[in-house]
Amino acid sequence: DEQTKDFEAAYAKASNYLQQSPHCLSYKVVHNIEHPNRFVVLIHWDSIEGHTNGFSRSDLLKPFLAILHDYLPYIVEMNHYEETPVKWKRAKN
Repeated sequence: DEQTKDFEAAYAKASNYLQQSPHCLSYKVVHNIEHPNRFVVLIHWDSIEGHTNGFSRSDLLKPFLAILHDYLPYIVEMNHYEETPVKWKRAKN
């Protein structure tokens, strides 16, 4: 439980560097309820090049990774995806 809070706090701090990048359009950290030590981090980039050549080669990457250093070995997957037109969201009442 403490590690979960620590990770969320670290990502909240590191996300400042994502916000500074013109290539990062949004991000979301999703917590797995059944497996409390698992998260999914979704980052919406303007393009693959914006991520790999923009953010990843900028001065923002090093401090971003420094904050998350302790959690990097636990990354299971890092891939690029694109949205499809198949989606839906219920309007709040």
